[in-house]
Amino acid sequence: MRKKFLTHFKNAFVVASLCCAAPIITSVNSADNTISTPEEGKNFSLSIPADPKEVLLELIYISPGSFSMGSPSLEIGRDEDETLHRVNISNGYWIGRFEITQEQYEPLMKENLAKWKGANIPAQSITYDKALEFCKKLTKAAQDKGLPQNYRFTLPTEAQWEYAARAGSISALGNGKTFTGKESCPNLNEIAWFSENSENKVHPIGLKQPNNWGIYDMQGNVAEWCLDFYAPYPSDSVTDPMGPDKGNGRVLRGGSYAGWYGDAASCRTACRISAQSSYVSYGTGFRVILTNEK
Repeated sequence: MRKKFLTHFKNAFVVASLCCAAPIITSVNSADNTISTPEEGKNFSLSIPADPKEVLLELIYISPGSFSMGSPSLEIGRDEDETLHRVNISNGYWIGRFEITQEQYEPLMKENLAKWKGANIPAQSITYDKALEFCKKLTKAAQDKGLPQNYRFTLPTEAQWEYAARAGSISALGNGKTFTGKESCPNLNEIAWFSENSENKVHPIGLKQPNNWGIYDMQGNVAEWCLDFYAPYPSDSVTDPMGPDKGNGRVLRGGSYAGWYGDAASCRTACRISAQSSYVSYGTGFRVILTNEK
């Protein structure tokens, strides 16, 4: 079994009944540059303040539904912390079509710690705390432009992340194809940058095929922070799980471009890694969700 817990050391690498995503119908900033109210069932986009121009953030609407979270006992590469259980998602949400990029991250955070620089390359070397800080700043910037106060940006819970990553599939891959090997998997190659094809670097967003709900790079490229504390899964059915109130580590999902967390098995939709919130590496990034806290 691979090691599942990471500690902080600067720049060391780590790393069913289902809904379908909304059609590509987008609600955008209005002509006077205020933000319109997101509509449930529709994708949404807004502009992030940047210099010298604003940068678009695209979000996919994910409808409520239920799915089997974790992995079956015979799945290749399975780890013991992936207990299969039923999860109900009672509220829809919007999730980033792409991982947060450097051109989205830097204007709000006033820093860019990425090893591989580029406007459309994911932000890298991001801690959990920095990812949450970005979400808070993005929420304020959007609300200042008219986003209703009951909407906020945050990190996905593990359940929200895996629900969107699976995209209606019971396979370990979000394109619904068969997962065939711990180190090498041609079907994963279609949708992910990982150790077999990445040339040991992070790549620009959107170059691989999206999953079945139109979301890019959910598997591979940079590992993505989730909101929860890491904890064992229950075996019974749960609704909208948020994880425990306290714990020793947060959760990274999706695998990465290289290193021991960049093999094919680590990029499976069920794979979980626990890391301290202060943990940082070249392979840590994130994507946001938008929720309606009605």
